[in-house]
Amino acid sequence: MRPLAPWLAASCACCLAACRGGLDQRPPAPEIESVVLKDSLMGSGAPDASSVRSVAVAGSVVDDPVEPGTLVYLYEHRSERGYYVAASETDGAFRLEDVLVNMEDNCVQLYAEAPNFETPRETRGSLDGFYVFTLELTESSTAVRWEQLKTGVCASG
Repeated sequence: MRPLAPWLAASCACCLAACRGGLDQRPPAPEIESVVLKDSLMGSGAPDASSVRSVAVAGSVVDDPVEPGTLVYLYEHRSERGYYVAASETDGAFRLEDVLVNMEDNCVQLYAEAPNFETPRETRGSLDGFYVFTLELTESSTAVRWEQLKTGVCASG
């Protein structure tokens, strides 16, 4: 038996990719719409306990339609804490509660996974959103500001 010609193998791979949803299929992309400061975390023995805050992160998954069972993940790289929640099947909305973030040193990675779509590990980082959260203090209020990192990765720190 002879092996398949390289061009035939590539053609079969393209046909299989098209059958699974198309060549340009991408995973759902979550976007942050608000970060609400819940309270400060006061604890004994915790480093920089006054800078660690509890926040709620709300947003929506940009995918039409949102596949049932789509999960939104948030991973804070400095503390190595992870959170996840199911996205709404009707509008893609999500809200992660009680996310602990050190406002002086953080890097938050946000991504979504649909149950019938696996993102290859080598392209996962380019599709995720990486953010830094900071406290914005005014005379009348304290708010959380978020900024998406243009580099697409967390700097070591």
